[in-house]
Amino acid sequence: MIESERRRRGFTLVELLVVTAILSLVALAIVSTFGAGLKVYSRARGYGVAQRDVLFSLEKLETDLRNTFKFSTIDFIGDSKKVSFVGLAGGSDAMSHKDLFLTRISYSFNDKTGFLVREQQAYSGDGNSRPLARIENIALSYCLFDLNAHKYSWRDSWTVGSGIPAAVKIRITFKDINRNAELSRIVFVPASG
Repeated sequence: MIESERRRRGFTLVELLVVTAILSLVALAIVSTFGAGLKVYSRARGYGVAQRDVLFSLEKLETDLRNTFKFSTIDFIGDSKKVSFVGLAGGSDAMSHKDLFLTRISYSFNDKTGFLVREQQAYSGDGNSRPLARIENIALSYCLFDLNAHKYSWRDSWTVGSGIPAAVKIRITFKDINRNAELSRIVFVPASG
């Protein structure tokens, strides 16, 4: 009988407050997630086509730099407009490690066309080149750890026989929707150690 009497009374004030608090937290989580998604969408939509191309190219350069390694006959070399190093590449259908081949990868800025260009030359001598993004300029610098001074310093060029730099600083300037823009990244190279 006490059970049936309780059913008729309904919910207590404490139960209603607990349910209200839980629903408020869930609603707050949904609204904040939706708001963050809208911010990301508006930021991505705000990027012009040029900036998307440059970002894609910069990501490709970063990935290639992080995946470089020491190889006796292909040195890491570079100056403020061009960098060249060893890497692994494969065809568009490379699904396994046996489909990969050793290659020299070069990124350079072509002053005449205004494009950042990626060149890939297989160790066997075959190669290809393709423009990645139209840019105004690129500035590359290379991080060196000085064993005597126990400090890092930046160089404008990296020469044959110097090994692999600890990091590469990339600064790309480009035009995006009638305005000048700049992207900068520092890429740490794991194989430098």
